[in-house]
Amino acid sequence: MRPNDIKKTAAIPYTRRRFLKGIGVMGTLVAMPWLMSCQANEAPIKIGILGEHSQMTKEVLQILLPKDNNGPSSNQIQTYHYLNWLLSDPLYDADIKKNIQKGMEHLASFSKETFGQAFEKLSQKQKEDLIAQANTQTWGERLLSRLVSVIIDSLVIAPIYGSNPNQMGWKWLHHTPGYPQATPQNQYPALLERKKELVIISQLSDLS
Repeated sequence: MRPNDIKKTAAIPYTRRRFLKGIGVMGTLVAMPWLMSCQANEAPIKIGILGEHSQMTKEVLQILLPKDNNGPSSNQIQTYHYLNWLLSDPLYDADIKKNIQKGMEHLASFSKETFGQAFEKLSQKQKEDLIAQANTQTWGERLLSRLVSVIIDSLVIAPIYGSNPNQMGWKWLHHTPGYPQATPQNQYPALLERKKELVIISQLSDLS
């Protein structure tokens, strides 16, 4: 299924656990609880790498994985902080970075086109409706699919990378992480630097 099939499946009572467990088979956005009522967002955040769209991005992530009685929310998992870390990584795919940045710019414009005002001025219901409508657009489908991927990553990544605090995502999904776990000495990207050093040493030894 593709994300725009959501219209055909909106009446199906999905849960977030079913969505995440079935993600490999069913696609990404089709199983999200789109119009679920969300709790109020936390206090406004400081400007991040997405500039004026930082707060909007955080709220969109929270709409995609809201707070309820079934598991942690995007805010609790700190997905937004993880996204900032990804976008700050010089080795992260430049095209993906650009697509996310352009996608959020497009969403800001789409808010004004659809409701006549900026995203931050919308009611919670209007924000949720806007996200559902954006999902019917090619650019919106691409953006939201990418953000869902980021959410999934933030649920299963090692806490040392700024999300999944106290192994919250692992516990919720009953996920068993790989071993050994990342440490300040062997985490990405420090591990890549060590690999470069080993390659250099190996090459020098070949000359002796």
